[in-house]
Amino acid sequence: MVDTGRAWFFGRNNYGQLGDNTEIDKSTPVSVIGDHNFTNISNGGNFSLAIDNNNKAWAWGDNTYGQLGNNTEISQSVPISIVGDHNFTEISAGEYHSLAVDNNNKAWAWGDNTYGQLGDNSITPKSIPISVFGDHNFIDISGGEYHSLAIDNNNHAWAWGYNNLGQLGDNTTIDRSTPVSIFGNHNFINISSGDSHSLAIDNNNHAWAWGYNTQGQLGDNTATDRSTPVSVIGGHNFTNINGGGDHSLAIDNNNHAWAWGYNEQGQLGDNTLSNRSIPASIFGNHNFIDINGGGYHSLAVDNNNLVWAWGDNDYGQLGDNTETLRNTPVSVLGDF
Repeated sequence: MVDTGRAWFFGRNNYGQLGDNTEIDKSTPVSVIGDHNFTNISNGGNFSLAIDNNNKAWAWGDNTYGQLGNNTEISQSVPISIVGDHNFTEISAGEYHSLAVDNNNKAWAWGDNTYGQLGDNSITPKSIPISVFGDHNFIDISGGEYHSLAIDNNNHAWAWGYNNLGQLGDNTTIDRSTPVSIFGNHNFINISSGDSHSLAIDNNNHAWAWGYNTQGQLGDNTATDRSTPVSVIGGHNFTNINGGGDHSLAIDNNNHAWAWGYNEQGQLGDNTLSNRSIPASIFGNHNFIDINGGGYHSLAVDNNNLVWAWGDNDYGQLGDNTETLRNTPVSVLGDF
């Protein structure tokens, strides 16, 4: 969470992923250490990434696979600079790997590469940024559990990495270590990875999904995995979409939020614990402008810049000074 350049974190902190120079869980927001002015942040499995106002990238937390990009495998509880003279404009954390786009629209990746999720035509982990294979000019990028997604400057979508459940959307279940085109003649403007499913919005503001679907996270009213994009049911005009662990979140053009998929921790925010295979309205009369899914919880910012959270709260990740599960949005404590 970023306000005027200061970053705030809350929840689990077993690897120092909150960046406050401790490994103590926090149930209310704490400020990330250092005099940074961040403009973009992303959370991975147990690590965090950020870009500052000089387009320099920083990382902290778990570094088992080199996902902090500082040429070590030593975890850090405060932000450290990512190696290389890059000017990044977009950054995204997967489960154990990291992705970024620079100011020349070139994609870079580092960390775990077991399934080719770094896209460098290898399966070797990297502890410093390496260039994603191919002559692509990317404008948006997103990391899933073991796969990666991106949109190029022609609004075509690409994917690489693990594909056991069709999450690459190329009409196969074959892993890829270089970018492959997502099936279909879609022009996408926004893309996001869940753990093993993928989501995108096209230039008509229609949502599409593919990959793992056992919990209904594709929103097509089935529990069938898909290896090519299927339309999310409901005729919504979405402007923002985001994948959680096994759930999906989106905001429509009226600033109303919707959710579907796994809900046993209340992460859909619809005042139930029932899974949904089509979009359900998030409880409350909120006008949201941004939304984000964690493993089993969800976060959103409304048009008054108030932060709301719902779902699993075992580690204080809802930021409401409790460890109580919430199946409707609660206000995150703090004046941001």
